Amino acid sequence: MKINLLFLLVPMAVAACLYIVHRIQGQSEHTFFGTAETEPAILHVAENVLVREVFAAAGEQVRQGDTLALMYRADLEQEALANQSEFAQVEAGHLARLELIARERETVMAQAGGEISALRAEIRQVEIQDSIERGVKAAMFPGLKTDRTVTEARIAALRDEISNAEKIMQQRLRELDAQAEASGKMTGARRTESMRRQELEVAERRKLALIAPVDGYVDQVHIAPGMPVQAFREMLRIYPLRPAKVIGFIHETATVPFHIGDSVTLVSGVRSDQQIKGQIVAASPKLVELPLRLRKFVEVRAWGREVIIHLPQDNPYYIGERITISLQTLPE
Repeated sequence: MKINLLFLLVPMAVAACLYIVHRIQGQSEHTFFGTAETEPAILHVAENVLVREVFAAAGEQVRQGDTLALMYRADLEQEALANQSEFAQVEAGHLARLELIARERETVMAQAGGEISALRAEIRQVEIQDSIERGVKAAMFPGLKTDRTVTEARIAALRDEISNAEKIMQQRLRELDAQAEASGKMTGARRTESMRRQELEVAERRKLALIAPVDGYVDQVHIAPGMPVQAFREMLRIYPLRPAKVIGFIHETATVPFHIGDSVTLVSGVRSDQQIKGQIVAASPKLVELPLRLRKFVEVRAWGREVIIHLPQDNPYYIGERITISLQTLPE
């Protein structure tokens, strides 16, 4: 009795296909795989600039807040010089006006003082003359009453002139004080405007310094001292020291029951002692090709859905590390 080999080969082929499919999926109903990933910080500026200094090199580790490079903007320097020149002119003009006003005050006070002194001297002269005349008349005509109406009127008129001179002087001094105050207010307003422009310049200068936003290492440096760089062009790229998420892939033929917000257990593919909890934060409905290192057979192309899992900042994983994801979470 002959046995048809076809009847043996067909079951074997079906079993092999099922095995291959299972190996390609490489996951159970509650387990799938992913890699620990992070997003790089790409540094640039929003203006056309010239690179002044570069303090970072590719592969160098940096800390948050480190200055990585300094830029130069010719228009900003010109604006700063123009602002300084204008401020100096305003201050010099104010000082010159105050000096002129001070001299004018001295002139007004000197003129008024001279005029008042002359009037007071004239009053004294009138009083002396009146005293002499009254003495002579008393000697010649004892008991005769002297009429002093004219003398008193003359003295009163001179005193009125002194009062008017003082009032005119005070009025002129108030006008000069008002001029000085107006000059001070105008200068103060322009000084405030100049300081506001300086603050804007300082803010713009801060933007010309590339500051490390995170602790990490410099992956790429695209600038060098003296190099012109267009606005928004990538200058440096920094990767954080730790991954921020796990991108898991669920094979297209697998059914993994999960929901956004579910907690999962994450285990390193090569360091089984590194287990932590994560949380599913997003899932894509689009099928994408699985990365080579997540395939059981590199030569066989496979597709699946991406699932994003948030990692705590103090996670123990390396960027790019292969991670096993399980829906059965670790006990508290």
